[in-house]
Amino acid sequence: MESDRSKKGVYDNLGTFKSPISEELLKNLYYKEMDVRILADWNRAINTIAIRIDGEEVKSILQEEEKDEKKDAPRFKDIQNLKEFLEKHLLKNLDPTINKETAMEYLLHTFHQDGLLNPVSGPLNFIITNNSGFFTDNYKLPREIAFRTTKEGFMVHEIATVNALYTADRTEIKPDLPNDFVLKAQATLVVNFKKTTQKSISLGSEKTTTLQVPTITIKDNVIKYGNEKIKKLLDKRNFAEKLWDTIKQWLGYDKVESLVEPPPTRRP
Repeated sequence: MESDRSKKGVYDNLGTFKSPISEELLKNLYYKEMDVRILADWNRAINTIAIRIDGEEVKSILQEEEKDEKKDAPRFKDIQNLKEFLEKHLLKNLDPTINKETAMEYLLHTFHQDGLLNPVSGPLNFIITNNSGFFTDNYKLPREIAFRTTKEGFMVHEIATVNALYTADRTEIKPDLPNDFVLKAQATLVVNFKKTTQKSISLGSEKTTTLQVPTITIKDNVIKYGNEKIKKLLDKRNFAEKLWDTIKQWLGYDKVESLVEPPPTRRP
């Protein structure tokens, strides 16, 4: 019996890539209600994903600090609680010459699920949904996130795995056996608050704010495919290049540099 992934037409007529991101969307990434959005994103993330800072899971750290290890779903009480946590654990090794308040101001505008909290899976889901002709089940997108503190700021490494893709008529495209994923993307981003650029950011309704945007370097960026037909289709559309370009634009426009460039799509 013919499987779904081999049905005629599943890989056909999927449209073409357009520009992966617009200036208007970039403006909207800096949310006016940033406190509410970021707090909600962090509370949801720490209870659904294993997020680690220097090897320690954020959920476990919070449970220990709340003196309630039996609490299954610890939460940051408010934005001040989250800010104090990030200052204590994520920026703990920051060089004393760097203004920690300035660094926190940037993070509190960008540390949401479409920004530094999900630096790979956010852009990955965006360009798949908007530019490839496929869809993902975003709520079941497995990912691993690890932060490592540095004197200049921190590094964040994310692995995002797509176990299945769907066409517009909800036909499921599965991995080629024996693979257990359709595609997997990972990258390490280095956030450096010693090298910043002042930037005016639109918050909508003609309101703006000025942030010190750090230099962000992408390295170890890799895409692997577990479905050969999907690989060939997305390779033709420069999928990997568009993913890294989208990450660059989402996380600070022109201030993101690439330490390692594609061709990651050529890897097996």
